[in-house]
Amino acid sequence: MVLGLPPVKDLPIVDLPFRRFFSCLDVPTVVTIVLGFLALERKVIIMSAFPSLVSDVCELIRSLLFPFDLCAPYVPRLTEPFMSCLNFPGAVFVGIHDDGSSDGLASVVRNEIPEDSFIVDLDTGDIDCSGDRFEILRECWDIIPHQCRSVEEIETLCHDARLNPGQEPNSVEIEAALDVSDVSFAPMCEDGIDIEPLDDRAVRDAFLRFFCAVVGGYELFLLVPDIDFLVSGNEWFDAKGFLAATEKQSRSVFLQSFVSTQLFQSFIQRRTEASDVRCLLFDECLAEYHSAQSPYGRLVTTSKDSVSQDKVSYPPYELLVDQCAAELCNISEVDESSSAGTSILTAHTTEGFMVNSQGDLVTELDTEMFYPEEPQYLSAEFDQTPVPILTRSDRDLDVSNRRRKLPVSHRGVQ
Repeated sequence: MVLGLPPVKDLPIVDLPFRRFFSCLDVPTVVTIVLGFLALERKVIIMSAFPSLVSDVCELIRSLLFPFDLCAPYVPRLTEPFMSCLNFPGAVFVGIHDDGSSDGLASVVRNEIPEDSFIVDLDTGDIDCSGDRFEILRECWDIIPHQCRSVEEIETLCHDARLNPGQEPNSVEIEAALDVSDVSFAPMCEDGIDIEPLDDRAVRDAFLRFFCAVVGGYELFLLVPDIDFLVSGNEWFDAKGFLAATEKQSRSVFLQSFVSTQLFQSFIQRRTEASDVRCLLFDECLAEYHSAQSPYGRLVTTSKDSVSQDKVSYPPYELLVDQCAAELCNISEVDESSSAGTSILTAHTTEGFMVNSQGDLVTELDTEMFYPEEPQYLSAEFDQTPVPILTRSDRDLDVSNRRRKLPVSHRGVQ
């Protein structure tokens, strides 16, 4: 067995299936929560009677914000001692387990909904909020650019997996089964026909393409920070110029609220002052999205769906992130080594396992195949310690020299 690190230049790893997420909520509700609530930094409270479902859904929702990182207080399992965080003046993203008691935390929050907050019930699929519920939800839905919502594409992906979003059963028996085993990779079968699993990567790619379409051209308004950027307070992004350039476009209403969020400002800071590989991935996806001759996603197909006798197959489609992410070890190398006079044929598969010519997993490792080779000494001591070098500008040197000369007399002790 070969253990290896995942590619750095790719979507962050989320070892959770999206199927259970879409079993609880329909696609428009998911799009509203991610793009209308969290992306615009509103208070979101996730509730469910199943403990593991709350934390899993919170992580899955947070992963759909890529390449942006959630800056609001995030508590996937809120308890009563930390209940005061719901009264924070800014955005909050928490999960609460509904134990069913009348005096429990979930009941108290439902009876006294915090101001400007949204409660998402995973068991019923409903969204509750303070004030006029219909008018507030309609406003949050309308602010999302309708050309980039990707609702139809995600619904098609769910249809391919024979999944009815928001209509799948959720019971105590299912929760108990999920606690003892991982069913995300279990083969699914219906009427004797194998069913394709939900393409989680395609779901995340749909939200990635939304952000590529909305913030396209932002790199043209990045400002180079001056030498005194730590004290000058100058902005690193020309927000007014960016909003003026997109004023007549359909995304302008969304951008007016999105650009001023801490979510976007933290992304600009990472993009400017650090060499973040994920920011590089987003910039490459952005360039590919706006320069590609044909769009990406599930809805872009060249052949009709085909149904075989044993398995339902769908036409291939390309994802945007696959065009820019680091290539996986997608090779079928064959190494031949001799051990104890016996020739062993080893094949490296994409999953990271090694099998011999008989198809059995290799359980004994040959030290000659190690890469890199094991060092003879594991000591971390060095003969010489490198002298650290601090690079300073001429202006900093002049200031430091001037400060040094003020309190020091060069004429000696008087």
